[in-house]
Formats: sequence, structure tokens, C-alpha cells
Amino acid sequence: MHKIHFKLAWRKIVQDKVFYITCVLGLTGAIAFCLSILFSIKYEFSFDRFHKNQGRLFRLEMTDFQNPDGNSSEAMAHSLFFPFIAGDEIKQSFPEVSAINRIEILQSPVFVKANQISFKESNTLFADAGLFSMFSFRIEKGDPLSALSAPNMVVLSHSVARKYFGSADPVGKVVEIKLDSLKPFIVSAVA
Repeated sequence: MHKIHFKLAWRKIVQDKVFYITCVLGLTGAIAFCLSILFSIKYEFSFDRFHKNQGRLFRLEMTDFQNPDGNSSEAMAHSLFFPFIAGDEIKQSFPEVSAINRIEILQSPVFVKANQISFKESNTLFADAGLFSMFSFRIEKGDPLSALSAPNMVVLSHSVARKYFGSADPVGKVVEIKLDSLKPFIVSAVA
């Protein structure tokens, strides 16, 4: 019985090829579109799920109106960059905010000197002392609560620590970082 149904369906497909090709292509496109949206949503929700306080963490974004009258949507600019004083002001103005952590990503490469060898590093961050109490980043060596307790302390990633110091323990060693001039920083932790 099923053989007869398949024969009838095949004859119908052969008789009206354009219609069935259009249907199959439309269905394929719809499935591909739905899968791409599903994977995009899954990708966006996969970030920073390991933080223990993830339900209490928020990122601020600033909308800046370039146009003085402010009624043109094309004139808006979105930014994650705030003046450093804004962090303290937000914490004082809003009692709901229990902690603020400011992170600055340096746009230009930084020169680092370790073991008398100079390196050019990109993706360098500056952060407040409470970074590791607010976020649950894994620390391999060092104390996460005191890792950034002084302005001259630095936390290195595992790969950067290995590049600078090899297999030796980098905690307590000094690296020199050129910001406006070459300044010494003590490695306080390895993440």
C-alpha cells in the first residue's frame, strides 16, 4: 500500500517539478533561517554563565546624542566607556548598587619588559581592586581577594605568565609596563 502512495507522489513531483522544487527550497531556507536564529541566541546567552553572581551582574551602556536637539536616531552613539568618576557617583546615587567595578580595555598595544626581554601586548585591561570578588574568574596562583589591592599589582593570564617566566612561579616577580613611562608592577596572581 505504501508503495502505491510513493508512486503517486513521485508522479505528481515529476509532473509539477517547478512547484515542488520551490516548496523544497522554501522549506530548506526556512529551516536554515530558524536554525541560524536559534544558534545566534544560544551563542549570545552563553557568555559569562560561570560567574556565581551572574543574576546580580549588570553592564552599563551610555547613549550619547551627537545632535544637540537629540531627536534624530542616526545621531545616537552607544558606548561602554564612562569617566572613572562615574563609578563612585553611581554607587552613591543608587542605594541598590552594592558594588561597582570599572574595567578599561586599552586600545593600543602595551610594551612589557620581563626577564630583560621586551614584549608587545594587546588586549590589556585595567580594573578595580574588586574585580575578583565580583566576578568568578579562576585564579591558578595567588590570592584573588588581594590580587589587585595596590595600584602597582598585575594579574597575568596563564599563557602570558608562561611566555614571560617559563615554568617558574611568576607570583611576586616584577614586570615593567610602559604606559607613559616604564613602571614596575608586581605579579600578584595568575588567572
